[in-house]
Amino acid sequence: MSKEDENKITALHFAAHKGYENIVKSLLNVFGEEDKIEYVMKKNQYKETALHLSSHQGNQKIVKYLLNVFSEGKKEQLIEYLMQGDKDKDTALHLAADNGNQKIVELLLNVFSKQDQEKFIDFLMKENESTHTALFIASKNKHENIVKLFCQKLTDSTDPIIV
Repeated sequence: MSKEDENKITALHFAAHKGYENIVKSLLNVFGEEDKIEYVMKKNQYKETALHLSSHQGNQKIVKYLLNVFSEGKKEQLIEYLMQGDKDKDTALHLAADNGNQKIVELLLNVFSKQDQEKFIDFLMKENESTHTALFIASKNKHENIVKLFCQKLTDSTDPIIV
């Protein structure tokens, strides 16, 4: 199941990229929690996880399946998963913001609670290889609703933040 090809692509990478929701669900149901987490965290040759691929493709159901692999007790690992960058240091948030996938942006941001505020801000301000944040990318691409969402989330925090 967790076998990779010569490009480090797993069946999960392929199914997430193609939007094969039922196949993703079936693949995830085969593993116990620890093995499932290890499987979803695998990266292909471009350092992309299945979350990168499904966020880029705009498949909200697959993103939900991948995020739900992590139980509440595995929150640290989930945040680590979200923070992973691909070969260009783009996170799933960068990719969703770039393509205007507001629902996926919301799913990714909603992982964080008030107790995770510092990590949340690190996530929002994470720069890719071009030193662009997801907010910058959404602005550049005129994704006004995503920009508003980022600004709302930033102002909802208790401390003032300079963007």
